[in-house]
Amino acid sequence: MSTLFFAHANGFPGKSYSPFFKALQQHGHTIDYIEAIGLNPAFPVTNNWPHLVEELEQEITSKHQAPVVGIGHSLGGLLSYLLAQKRPELFSHLIILDPPAINGWQNIIWWLS
Repeated sequence: MSTLFFAHANGFPGKSYSPFFKALQQHGHTIDYIEAIGLNPAFPVTNNWPHLVEELEQEITSKHQAPVVGIGHSLGGLLSYLLAQKRPELFSHLIILDPPAINGWQNIIWWLS
């Protein structure tokens, strides 16, 4: 089975998803996750979250040699998506749950930044 790498939503530490992880493990999946996005001072929270994408990248590359199935909830989904654009070889698949939407003129600024 695949290794699933989970990136959590803003304000929800990785362990808060334990019941979800247990259900996936019962189906034979290996679960890994980032415990707390945005708390490491080496990866400060800034506009458009480039450092948080780097934090997720470091977490995955330091633990896994083969591509993982990326699963991200909300902010974790958006960060996973941005990392997949930057480093597609890190993921075999990407599952994004309830990502934040950036609409209207803000969307144009987002993609130009």
